[in-house]
Amino acid sequence: MLACLVTLLFSVVVREVLVIVYGPVAWLLLVLLVGVLIWAATALVEAWRRFRRDDPLPSAALRWRITLYAAFLCTAYLVVTPPVRFWQAASITAVLFYGVTLAIQAALPWLRRILPQRLRRMADVTLGNVVLLVVLAEVALQGVAVFWSTPLLVTAQSSGEVRRSADRRAPGTLHVGFPMNERGHYDTEVATARLQRSVLVASIGDSFSYGVVPHARHFTTLAEQRLPDVEIYNMGFPGTGPVDYLHLVQDEAVPLDPDLIVIQLFLGNDLSDTAPETSEPRWYERERYLLPVALERAATLWKVRKSSDDAVPRPADAETEEDPLRHFVWFDDPMLEQPSFPEDIFLGIETRNMVAVCGPDDAIYERFFGNFERILEAVGDIPVAAVLIPSEAQVEDHIWEAVRGASDQPLVRDRPQRELARWFSERGVPFLDLLPVLESVEPLADGRQHVFHLQDTHFNARGNAVSGTELARFVSEILESGPSAQGRTANTTGPRFSRTPAELTLRHGWQEPEPTHLWSDGPVTTFRAQVSGPTDVTMRLDVQPYPDPDAPAQRIAIDLNGSRLEQVVLPPERSTVEIRLPGDRLGPAPAHLAIRYAWTRRPAEHQEGADDMRELAVAWYDISFDRTGEAVGAVAPHAEAP
Repeated sequence: MLACLVTLLFSVVVREVLVIVYGPVAWLLLVLLVGVLIWAATALVEAWRRFRRDDPLPSAALRWRITLYAAFLCTAYLVVTPPVRFWQAASITAVLFYGVTLAIQAALPWLRRILPQRLRRMADVTLGNVVLLVVLAEVALQGVAVFWSTPLLVTAQSSGEVRRSADRRAPGTLHVGFPMNERGHYDTEVATARLQRSVLVASIGDSFSYGVVPHARHFTTLAEQRLPDVEIYNMGFPGTGPVDYLHLVQDEAVPLDPDLIVIQLFLGNDLSDTAPETSEPRWYERERYLLPVALERAATLWKVRKSSDDAVPRPADAETEEDPLRHFVWFDDPMLEQPSFPEDIFLGIETRNMVAVCGPDDAIYERFFGNFERILEAVGDIPVAAVLIPSEAQVEDHIWEAVRGASDQPLVRDRPQRELARWFSERGVPFLDLLPVLESVEPLADGRQHVFHLQDTHFNARGNAVSGTELARFVSEILESGPSAQGRTANTTGPRFSRTPAELTLRHGWQEPEPTHLWSDGPVTTFRAQVSGPTDVTMRLDVQPYPDPDAPAQRIAIDLNGSRLEQVVLPPERSTVEIRLPGDRLGPAPAHLAIRYAWTRRPAEHQEGADDMRELAVAWYDISFDRTGEAVGAVAPHAEAP
């Protein structure tokens, strides 16, 4: 019967190996499995012969220990390898266990001949102690996790209370020079604030809400400064997600009777971190055991600490109430900042997050919407709104390109924003999309926005400043118009062109709009267009150079997705210029275009009586796109004209 069971399991493994599991090494594994099957048949024949001769197997106790060691090794192998389906796990483990057990037992006579008894005894004792040590360590960690909340032992299956408590510091503990309040939140006391302000807004989120900047630079604090009668109470906790937000809403936010609850959603991991709290991992999944989880996290922390031994201290290291800006000068100058994580770890985090939320998987969105629906049910009559915080890969082009290169599946850069905007709009939930406004921040000397800490995934002071301004505007609109206010996207630095069939997100290099046109601002203008390949697209530029008879002909250079596309000399009068965007250079993501000008002029420097110090190059009347005569439609909604 055992032989029949092994044969059945072997056939299942063969199918799984060839179709799903091991890919290029499938044939090598099949050879090994065939060997296991032959060895099993041989061992069964030998066992039958011994039974017929009434010749019992020698060293029964040793064989039982070998069976135990084999079971331990095969289970450990299955736990540390990538997750598979249950029947795959069961069949692979059974065949491996049976094969390893037979191999060791069949080799016992040979091992007795070549290994001294002392060495064999030492190996037996060592294996026994290793098994016992691992089992006791796992039991101890499981017990510790019940009574001591620490981020090292928190998993996706930990309860909401445990996950919140893991990073809940004691009252008075300093975080970036600011003492935690009596509830363990990174904010002032809510009772005192409620007496001073007439409106209370509860802000719930993960480490983005918790913050890694001084309290005075945090986006909720900056928003409060623009809303004198509103207290935005920061209730964020690191390492939490939508399941935990539900508990925060029920246990801590609703009892405060706030006028509004704002859920800060970091789209990097809040969408994928939506497993139901009641779900239990299976016996073969790594998340079921704390020992491998703790060892993996400890190794990552050690690597990070080793790589940053000589780096500038991080803001969270400030355990003094002195002004942190005295010690961390890069708050005001991100170009001086040292990275928080090694580049490989940081890119690994960004890639994992983007593959999860920008890939073709719909299941994570279904789970997320289910969790958010429960939040809406839990708040009762209290209005709820959401803020969509993008991942840095969605803002910085160089990180996105690295993520795309590391992914083995197509990614849609702004898919999370599209999916959540549709769902929230259908349910009348106000939402604020921060992606366009963060994309439009004036770049620094290296051409990058620098709104996140360097290789850290969290907002720096620049990101908090922009987000605080938009949050204040968003909260003010909701409080003025009531809970039925619809969601919107944060304003960008310029409007759409009225006659443009393809949506544009104007990033930088634009003046405020005038009745008929829009002036460029400085030597370069950048924008993002919702056009993609694989066929060619014609871009039409309706443009006129700044009128200066003493200046040479204006020349513009067009860059597409970071590389030079074409140079064009403009006539002095208003004209339409057609530029072909090759389809093979248009990826699935929106096209990023930059237009560089040969010269700019300040009207005040050559026009008598003028005091206009703007740097003007050309007046833009329209930018439009078409593909083989058909207008290119919008892929996703963007900001309306301010």
